[in-house]
Amino acid sequence: MESYINRATHHTHEELEQLARLKKCMEVCASHSLYGESNNGLTYIGSHTCDNKNCHVCNYNRKKRIRRKLYHWFKNNKKLIYLPGREKTVTESQYKEKYLSEKGIKVGYDIMHLTLTVPHTEKGWKGTQTYYGEIMRAFNRLRNDEEIKQYIYGGEFGIETTRNENGLHIHIHALLLVKNCLQNRNELHRLILLKWNKLTVNPDIETKEFTKDRIKSIKKSNKLLTDEDIQTLSPQGATLIGLETIYTLNKQRKKVRSKKYGDKAMMIAVMETVSYHFKPLAMEEDGSLNYDLIAKIAAAIYRKPLYRKFGCWHGEKSLNIKTGTDPDAVLEDYADSVSVMKDEDTGVLIDGETGEIIDAGYKCYYITDASYIYHNPERELEPFISWKGRHRLIKINSISTPQALAEMTLLSVNKMLLRKSKEIKLKKYQLN
Repeated sequence: MESYINRATHHTHEELEQLARLKKCMEVCASHSLYGESNNGLTYIGSHTCDNKNCHVCNYNRKKRIRRKLYHWFKNNKKLIYLPGREKTVTESQYKEKYLSEKGIKVGYDIMHLTLTVPHTEKGWKGTQTYYGEIMRAFNRLRNDEEIKQYIYGGEFGIETTRNENGLHIHIHALLLVKNCLQNRNELHRLILLKWNKLTVNPDIETKEFTKDRIKSIKKSNKLLTDEDIQTLSPQGATLIGLETIYTLNKQRKKVRSKKYGDKAMMIAVMETVSYHFKPLAMEEDGSLNYDLIAKIAAAIYRKPLYRKFGCWHGEKSLNIKTGTDPDAVLEDYADSVSVMKDEDTGVLIDGETGEIIDAGYKCYYITDASYIYHNPERELEPFISWKGRHRLIKINSISTPQALAEMTLLSVNKMLLRKSKEIKLKKYQLN
């Protein structure tokens, strides 16, 4: 990355600044990682990370944190609470915390996955190629629409970036808690289509009228759509709305609406939806990074939120996640993961990825840079510390994993403070 920055001449000052910032973050990300050694070998436990939105390690961690939080939430919130006096719907934890003295009615909900795109060209959309703020504002207007709010209790959404023949393809994935009623998918889909189409009209789109095939395709997406609905749509606005109810398969391998909240099959579907929010940015098919694209994206999303909760999930404390630079983040990760992995009947820890029993009886712990760890492809990616890493690791004899994580975090924070102190001194020297 450094050589690219040094020879890049076509980027703006802001783009180069964000590339340099990302480089600095990635140099220290996971440089303090904790591994436990047991009779079964080495096990990765956690890392102190940089929290940069363009860092693939941090995006992976964000995804895992949110998925664990959602796993707990759905397991403990099989119903929502409707407050007649306020005409609003809240979660069970919010009801217990704020509204216990008021009458509450338990209501069911369906879980749906919404995908929203905009009709962009190589020039982008709404006058910009990096239309993150524009698509966020359009979605905020949509979800705050009074008709839409009659169906959606709340949810969360993230912005994903891919590329196609028309340049950057910036789009929204949302997980929705939807009012449980007949035809709720089709009713909601129709409303979203009619409103999102108007919000996303792009004058740069050359198409001025619908073809018969396109009309047929639009109607096929929803049996409730009428000819009058089609006539109100603009050919220059979005017409493809992805709205899917979360289903699981029954014993006959047929799709059935999920009712068992916390059920493994249902949670797999929910977790897959969330994974779209944090896919690697600007990564090519061969695994290499497109620095040119990273520079554009990094400058565009700097200090812009790409993930949010809304409705009854807004302010839901149990779904809040700590950032990678928060000293308590790795401790919370460990507590959450242990809770998720623990078998309710036996109390044994089970790896959620492989299903294997975890030997938590660590003899000792090692703190090292994750880049010094080699994962052997011939032994199911079993981790080994490289020769270089053996000479640079820190061995600690903590009596528990939380204690070892706390010690690793302390080292990371001290290193971070020392680095900032040196940067401040350097700036003062340059000013003088």
